[in-house]
Amino acid sequence: MQSTTSDAKISVRAVSDAETLATISDGWNRIVRECGANPFMLAELLAEFMRVRMREGWQPLLLLLSVDGVPVGVAPLMTRKRFGLRFTKFLLFSWLSPDFALEDRYRKQCIEQIVQFVFQKLQTDLLNLALPAESPNGRLLEVECESRTLHHKVQENAHDGHRLVPIYPSWDAFLSSQRHDFRYNINRMRRNLNRAGTWRIHYVDDLGKEPDEVQRIRAVEKLSWKHEWRRQTGTVDEGLQAVIQGSILASASEPDFKCGVCFLELNGQTIAYALVVKYGKLAYLTKTSFAEEYGKLSPGAFVNNEAIHALCDQGQVREMDFLTDLPAWKRWRNTLAMRVNVIASRSRLYRVFNWMLLASVWVYPVFRYTLLLRVEKLKSRMFRPAVRRGSGSQRLE
Repeated sequence: MQSTTSDAKISVRAVSDAETLATISDGWNRIVRECGANPFMLAELLAEFMRVRMREGWQPLLLLLSVDGVPVGVAPLMTRKRFGLRFTKFLLFSWLSPDFALEDRYRKQCIEQIVQFVFQKLQTDLLNLALPAESPNGRLLEVECESRTLHHKVQENAHDGHRLVPIYPSWDAFLSSQRHDFRYNINRMRRNLNRAGTWRIHYVDDLGKEPDEVQRIRAVEKLSWKHEWRRQTGTVDEGLQAVIQGSILASASEPDFKCGVCFLELNGQTIAYALVVKYGKLAYLTKTSFAEEYGKLSPGAFVNNEAIHALCDQGQVREMDFLTDLPAWKRWRNTLAMRVNVIASRSRLYRVFNWMLLASVWVYPVFRYTLLLRVEKLKSRMFRPAVRRGSGSQRLE
């Protein structure tokens, strides 16, 4: 499916399957590398998320924008029709900060072509895009919607921010940047681990070269409280599986891409992990989990801190993106970056959706409180074996 506009000389090619995406991956990844710098928009990871979204009932719609056959922009979207209405949004989950990757000199024309494709070619009834608040594409989308007399709204999502932690060239410099009680809390965790047994930190720098380590990640997931919750609700963390499989493939083709894992072992058992994607000068704490029976030792906070420690020692990145805004991230000094929802419709349907977003400001706290109560109830039912005691520790292998 292809359309061309003579005024901007930009052609739009829509890709809906992973096999076709593989044939254009070189051009796609070049644009992401030069214009987007979001590793989750690389073709290898998008191919995995395409399969996930198709199982959810969505049709992937990856737009490749070109001038004279040379790619100048990409837009990873998906669409589906429900209740007689067509909905279109980003393919990636909002916590992965999806966006358009566009060359600056063609940015305005590319936005025009994307909006034209979505509303004229695709006949979308409601477009909902969760963009980083600092993205230059948000304002251009708003201008384009105004020029086409589309009903639209830019809404900041109070519950969809993400925390950014600066990475310093040395661990001592990082410690000095933290709050006065930070070092005390880390030492307290170390003492608790020492009393519990023999522990060590094992860091895998490139998961693509050691794919067998994936089994250790899955083992920790089965020991976490989330496993019991997923078993009862019949859900699967397909986002984790997509990131792992896509990262293994991306690390083989993208020299600046690496997916590392930090493991915490206690008495020979892996009890926590932190999955860290590195791309250029940025790192992303993509997934983390810990064995529920050792929760009193704060293994999740400890292993995440050790992942930051490893990044400081390596000296390759300048910032860690936690991707979400969970209370646990506030133990580190950080800045909060927000995301916004750009909602557009050919009718006043957007008003209904906007009302739902506003209502979520009140509904979300109630839902979160109810979920926490359910989690605590599940925790109380789980078997908690006693923690074995011993001595000794070892940090980095």
